[in-house]
Amino acid sequence: MTATRFPWLLTLFGITVTSLASVRAGDSPEAVTLTTGDWANLSARYYTGDRGGRSPAVIVLDDLGADARPAACDAVARRLAKDGFTVLCFDFRGCGRSRSVEPEFWDDPNNRQLMKGAKTDTPAEAIRFAEFKPGYLPTLVNDIAAARSYLERRNDGMECNTNQIYVVGFGRGATLGQMWVAAEWARYRVSGSSGKRAARPEGKAVAGCVWVRPAHDLDRQVIPLPDLIKNLTAKRTAMVGLVHAAGDLAGEQFARQCVEASNTSSRGRWVASAVLPRSGTAMGDRDDVIEQAVKYVTEIRKVQESPPWDDHDFVNRRYVWAVAGSAVGTQAKDEGDENLQPIPISRILGLKK
Repeated sequence: MTATRFPWLLTLFGITVTSLASVRAGDSPEAVTLTTGDWANLSARYYTGDRGGRSPAVIVLDDLGADARPAACDAVARRLAKDGFTVLCFDFRGCGRSRSVEPEFWDDPNNRQLMKGAKTDTPAEAIRFAEFKPGYLPTLVNDIAAARSYLERRNDGMECNTNQIYVVGFGRGATLGQMWVAAEWARYRVSGSSGKRAARPEGKAVAGCVWVRPAHDLDRQVIPLPDLIKNLTAKRTAMVGLVHAAGDLAGEQFARQCVEASNTSSRGRWVASAVLPRSGTAMGDRDDVIEQAVKYVTEIRKVQESPPWDDHDFVNRRYVWAVAGSAVGTQAKDEGDENLQPIPISRILGLKK
């Protein structure tokens, strides 16, 4: 495999990369079901780390539709689980085995309006990716929110540590992942009858992201990924690794733009780009891509502070989103709820419908 360019890890911090060849195959995952805030049921695989409350949490995000590569996601998960991470993979709604929805799914106007064939009198019990109308894909950030909610509940059972979260994403899954991270920086825990907002946003728990050839638009809607990555790394809490193939001019330009925009501080480099050899094989099917994604996560972990485990009492907490231009937070979760309500992603990111 071609040597990785990861300057802020290999050069700045003087860390030697551990060979991934010694990593053994992982154990079989636990099959679980995630339910989103708008009542879609997601088929997921949960890989348990061997360190309990000291196991950092990882969410692996597949691409969508025909471009999905679940085998690659599970390969990443197995390797990370063997290195002490707790990992959650899932199929996005309408993809793979994530077809089931609850009747309440159709109460959401976004689902009714942007799903082909939606009928309020005879609501369907299953959905397909091909039924999504243009403009619907940003809604899938709610699937990632359901993944974190699930990990929070496992955290409170001392099975992992959601004070330190990593996200690995492929293609459009990577794009949705970066959008979700931005939304997490707008989510706050509130307490008391006055709804006092915590000083620490929930996005601060995200320690690192690895994006494998992220898409630059969803349904032809341009997503400002360079700006989102710049805003994230400017907070100096999360590192980002980008992966693309040699000869991918769009990927090269995007990576250069992100690196130049984010690595401007004397405090160190926060974005790195790995360029892998050109190949006719899809990125998600390549062993070197899987190895690179794993390497980024494990090396980021070495230089990031490991926060202690904490009982978040997630189910019994209330959360709000701080939406720009609004003096009052938008409710994200009430006491007793296991999942977050649908994210007002367009309002948080300022996207135009």
